[in-house]
Amino acid sequence: MNKPWVKESGVCCQADVEKTVSTFRAQASPFDHFIAFFTDRLVVTKIDRLPVVLGDIDHLLELRIFSEMSELRFFRSMMGKPFTYRFADDTYLDAVFILESVQKLDIDTNNAPTGEARYGGTLVRSTGGGVYELPVSGATYVKLVRYLSYNENGMACEADFRVKCFVGKES
Repeated sequence: MNKPWVKESGVCCQADVEKTVSTFRAQASPFDHFIAFFTDRLVVTKIDRLPVVLGDIDHLLELRIFSEMSELRFFRSMMGKPFTYRFADDTYLDAVFILESVQKLDIDTNNAPTGEARYGGTLVRSTGGGVYELPVSGATYVKLVRYLSYNENGMACEADFRVKCFVGKES
């Protein structure tokens, strides 16, 4: 399947994740934020907190480091396995491959959590009761870039997606 948004992809061992991140940070538009999915928690914060989070790479399952124009994603199915990574960049991508969407974040606005944010963001409570942190104060939506692929008949299907940014209102 042709994926023109993927500028590079590969596999790296756990020990090489930080080095791979540094390589892409040097050549891409500046990354702003990241989302890290661990076996026991979710971390969403600003890029300057990445070294702290990578200190627990043993429990990391997925990492999305993103900006308005690009995303570096690492993922694996279970602890102890190598990471697959892909770098997606929209800078010169034809618009026929992109569909942007805005999704409302699961935030219970009537039940604010107490306590201090661990990574310098803002604590929010989900409607199910879980507490998580957002890097942007007042964010209620997340913008996604959905990448389209076309089959031999010209039918489009969603082949991949990336996080673009957090916003305070639907736009």
